[in-house]
Amino acid sequence: MTHTTYNAEWNSIAHLKPQLNIAVSVSREFKHGEFCYLLKESSTRHKQVINTAAYQFIGRCNGLNTVQHIWDEIQRAKVATTVTQQEVIALLDQLYGLDLLQLDSDSNAKSSHAVKSISGYMLKLGAPLSFLSTIFVRR
Repeated sequence: MTHTTYNAEWNSIAHLKPQLNIAVSVSREFKHGEFCYLLKESSTRHKQVINTAAYQFIGRCNGLNTVQHIWDEIQRAKVATTVTQQEVIALLDQLYGLDLLQLDSDSNAKSSHAVKSISGYMLKLGAPLSFLSTIFVRR
């Protein structure tokens, strides 16, 4: 199954500056014949396993760079495996929903609307979302 790289919802989140919550630890693991990354929040014990392509994006989320800047940086780097914009939106939604990720959005209304867009994005897409299996690794 092929997926398009670009997504129409992208502009509503491109300006956000995501970063992993300070209590999140990242560890590299080897599962199912490939390397993946475990993101784990110590106080809530929420965790998510993501593949290397997803980590290429999340690993650059430092709260200073926008989603668009990170996307452009990955495209310029010509990384062998990359995520699509749809997968980035789903990834941000999943991590935000688990309180593993924070967004710079709490202080202004435009960003607050974008957070709601991320939170509601998965509902708009409907289930099942077969592409999620490409960025999330089974535990």
